[in-house]
Amino acid sequence: MIYNVARISIALLLITLLAAPSPALAQTSNEEQKKEEQKKQEQNKDQKKPKNSDIENIGNRDINKGLSQMAASGGMGTGVAEPPIAITVKQGANEITLTLKYESGGGSQPLTASFTLDGKVTQVPDPADPRPAYNYKRIATWDGARLVLRTIHGLNNIREVWVLDGTVLRAQRAAQTPGGADSATRNLVYSKTP
Repeated sequence: MIYNVARISIALLLITLLAAPSPALAQTSNEEQKKEEQKKQEQNKDQKKPKNSDIENIGNRDINKGLSQMAASGGMGTGVAEPPIAITVKQGANEITLTLKYESGGGSQPLTASFTLDGKVTQVPDPADPRPAYNYKRIATWDGARLVLRTIHGLNNIREVWVLDGTVLRAQRAAQTPGGADSATRNLVYSKTP
């Protein structure tokens, strides 16, 4: 009989301990809830960022001639195939604007090109032509983590594929002209400038 009373007492004590909330257990569950909330907030932040939002970090870039593919003459080349030697990138919510400097211009006024990031064609008159016969047609699309920029001006067609690789902007520039006189495809590297 004493053993029955002892067993019942121990069983009731165990039931009471298991049923009563323990502060240590409550603290663990609160910590778990906080961690879950933080994970959800991080996921929401990631979802709110635009696709390939690291493109915002491009900023100012100068061409790295040592790592870039130069023209056959050893320089940058001329005409449509000439890549810019400096790029400044500014990105808005739905637009990317480039300020481009070229070596052949001898320090002339930089050119500005704007692309919408929705894949639609943007048309802009040629500012150098007093009676523009051809508009600049610009298209930007995402291909995974690559930004693809196309500029069409008359019969000239330039396609650039940009990939941000850490602090280096890698670009493949393919320029096509009628007859192929200025046509070239080059792999270019742009280093970040302060």
